Amino acid sequence: MSTRTALALVGVIIIFGAGVLIMRRPAEAPTTNEMPSSGHLPPANVPPANPALLPPRNVPPASNTPPPTLPPTSNLPAANPVLLPPPGPTTNETTTPPASTLTIRITASGFSPAAVSVSPGTRVTFRNESAGMDGVGDSWPASAMHPTHKLYPGSDIKKCGTLQGGEKNAMFDACGAVTPGASWSFTFTELGSWKYHDHLNPLHTGTIVVE
Repeated sequence: MSTRTALALVGVIIIFGAGVLIMRRPAEAPTTNEMPSSGHLPPANVPPANPALLPPRNVPPASNTPPPTLPPTSNLPAANPVLLPPPGPTTNETTTPPASTLTIRITASGFSPAAVSVSPGTRVTFRNESAGMDGVGDSWPASAMHPTHKLYPGSDIKKCGTLQGGEKNAMFDACGAVTPGASWSFTFTELGSWKYHDHLNPLHTGTIVVE
């Protein structure tokens, strides 16, 4: 083999070997400034978080104190009942106060006391105590005016002897003589100032105020 032929053969071998090396070389990765053809960034190679390295949360520690124990209901004391006062009278009930009484003495000089004040419902008794005192004798207490006796409501001398029971008791008029030692009573129910007199001795007068 001639020298030229040998050199040509060597050159062919070198060229062939270089081509083989170029074909086996891996492709270079794109630089950071290049974007993939799909337009999405590749996922970052960030390692997963380690739970052991996270800071502890502000969770209060569990309490070791046991819950309070309630007493059984069977051991509880019984409630003390409230004692209420007995109910009083209803608004439709009325109570009658005790009747008041008053005595007016009939003397030789007149009525004593002659002027009094009483409450409604007061029973006034005229008692003749004039026996043996200047011969005054009988007395006839009645409503003014003399001689009709009409001042107090319902009274009239003309009704004497004609009324019975409640109607007679409603007249402020003895309708007759009250002898020495005897008495006559009348219950005053009408409010007002009521003058009265002795029908047998008209100068003896008095006043009873009902208020």
